[in-house]
Amino acid sequence: GHNGAQAPFQPQCCLDIDLTPKRVGGAMTGATSVLADFDTGHNGHIHDAQLDFYSECLATGSSDGHIRLWDVRTPEEPTLLTDLGAHEGSIRQLSWAPPSQGVLLASAGSEGHVIIWGRAASGPSHWLLLHQEDLSRHGPATATAWAPTEHGVALAVASDDGTVTMVQSLGPVRCREATMKQKWETWSHQAHPRQAVSLSWATPPKRMPTPMSGARIATGGDDGLRIWLWDDEHKRWEAERLQLPPPPASANQGLGGISLLEPVPGVVAADIVSDVAWKPWDGMCETIAVAAASSITIWKQDHDRKWESHEKIELTENVHRVSWADNGSVLFLSVGTKEHSTVLLKQRLDGTWDILEMEEENVE
Repeated sequence: GHNGAQAPFQPQCCLDIDLTPKRVGGAMTGATSVLADFDTGHNGHIHDAQLDFYSECLATGSSDGHIRLWDVRTPEEPTLLTDLGAHEGSIRQLSWAPPSQGVLLASAGSEGHVIIWGRAASGPSHWLLLHQEDLSRHGPATATAWAPTEHGVALAVASDDGTVTMVQSLGPVRCREATMKQKWETWSHQAHPRQAVSLSWATPPKRMPTPMSGARIATGGDDGLRIWLWDDEHKRWEAERLQLPPPPASANQGLGGISLLEPVPGVVAADIVSDVAWKPWDGMCETIAVAAASSITIWKQDHDRKWESHEKIELTENVHRVSWADNGSVLFLSVGTKEHSTVLLKQRLDGTWDILEMEEENVE
């Protein structure tokens, strides 16, 4: 699909769908056709499935600790390329690097390890384990995402104890055996009090004195949404301020007479955030979609650099994963509890959203 499902589903994979909206009885729905429905051969639930940038290779990650790569250039007949099995726990999330960084795939495991895989020059069936980072001191690795190319070869990793760790390549270094080896560095910060479950990078600024200058990342966890800006001078992440939604009239004053309407570094949510997605820059304003329980909340930053919640879209099922289309006018949602399905949110010119439910046709 367009984005992987965080809710586990059986080792049967439906590959991709033709998302053609149609109007039925005055409402918008989606006419879909399943291109392939095949057994991945995993010995457990599939926790994530991600297509590469060119939609030629599908990576599936399972609770059996294995990653399977599929050639889907002929989507009706997926072909297994290889099986990668270095994780000791279940695969929580997969992430493809930007194509300009090379053919790289990152995997986050429940044992707390993050592995970076690279395709060998000998062909698409040959992959190498380039780097393995042990973050088990932070608990299970819950999410991972590569940084935009402008920030260098780097990825962020969310962990179960609320930390977010940056894993960045410092480039090749010469070893004693006169061979070259990539050197990596990591640094962590406490993004959430107890649990971090999702993260998403912002479109980088046009001018950057250093690779990380102006880097911004959104994280979701047990206390809701957090937004972070990299402080190049002090080499640390600084929390941006979010405006809380207006509280009831009886709760206008907080402890010590501090107004609850004041901006705070984060926002407390009634439900743990399941995913966040930073919209590609559209030249107007920064926008983030936040999934929590059965709703999507759209956050926007105004000209005063203040973040506010603009609208909340309610759905009938819990939302596990959210991602933006490249044009920024469509949101892809992974919804459901036992059965995984895809829903589209399409924004009209007047700003309202249509909910397009996908109706899958049976594969013969």
